[in-house]
Amino acid sequence: MDRKKKTVLMVTLVCVAMAAVAAGIILLSIYMEKRGGQKATESRQNAVTSTAVKAEEDALKDGAVADFVGTGDLKLGDYKGIEVDTEPTEDEVLEAMESQLLKMTKDHKGRIQEGDYVCVDYKGYIDGQQYEELSEEDAVLRVGDFAQEEAFEKSLIGKQPGDKVSASVVYDDSYEELSGETVDFKITIKGRFDDYYADKFSKGKNPTVRQYVADVRETLKKQNGTPEYAGEMAWGTVLESCEVIRYPKGAVEEEEKELKEQYEAFAQMQGVSYEELLQGFGMSEESLPELAQETVMERMAVKTIIAREQLVFDDAAYEKYLLSSMEYSENSGKKLEELEREYREDYGSHPKDDMMLLFVQEYVGSNAKLV
Repeated sequence: MDRKKKTVLMVTLVCVAMAAVAAGIILLSIYMEKRGGQKATESRQNAVTSTAVKAEEDALKDGAVADFVGTGDLKLGDYKGIEVDTEPTEDEVLEAMESQLLKMTKDHKGRIQEGDYVCVDYKGYIDGQQYEELSEEDAVLRVGDFAQEEAFEKSLIGKQPGDKVSASVVYDDSYEELSGETVDFKITIKGRFDDYYADKFSKGKNPTVRQYVADVRETLKKQNGTPEYAGEMAWGTVLESCEVIRYPKGAVEEEEKELKEQYEAFAQMQGVSYEELLQGFGMSEESLPELAQETVMERMAVKTIIAREQLVFDDAAYEKYLLSSMEYSENSGKKLEELEREYREDYGSHPKDDMMLLFVQEYVGSNAKLV
């Protein structure tokens, strides 16, 4: 997590909403069937999301399938054999370790060196007044990665858990709100990850920090190689190769309208203005047309891949993806109609399309080249 770029209005519900708008919901389950042969027409008729398209205006209905390449409306690049780097990033490693690092205490001492993982509380002050957006409890970081400012992290070197440290940071132009400001930090070191904790947290499996981190990396690498995660990582490459020749009539305008309504609703929920909400995401109302175009293009790509690969996405798959994305267990007793209604109320108006995205991403991941 890059704490340099924390935003005042980054709240969990809004993040979830934005992810749902872009259909970027977390991949949590595996369900995919592929059927080839000459029965593609029958397959699409029997699949709940494979609604027959009778007219142009039907092509982007929720759950409809259409070959936009075949109609000349979309150029679609490669979506098979995409190279995916499964090596986890430092941020991913740190995030995977975070829950354990929060258990460290000041009672176990040891001087901090560059490269150490630490847990700290800190408060930032400008002219003696606390600046909430630069204050945090239970922050974990790897000293020397500079997720925080260099002066901040270097102030920790040589110190021990339990120590209280001060650091002053002058912010440059990359921080508009803080450009030229001096922020005085008061930091409390809560813990330092060392061999003692590595052995304790792994219950003797990894007696050193080196072994512990290596084990975390290997676990993450395997996870990154699953179809769900590989597909999610490869999907950006798929979209980069897409080019829309012609959008379905009225699709972008309708999507822009829905986006605005959703942002307005969530702004009201959070007690901020619509303009403040957009600003919190680094956006303005002028950003909506582009976001709407990207969303429509993504749906066109998903529908086209399903059509061209003759993939079957039926009620069972649809229900399973809904259950997992909404964090319900398979034994929840929720019916498909109920899940769909809840999704529309809480996340967006295209539940079938959103689940089809997950389905296609997994297909792309299963055909990716892992490195």
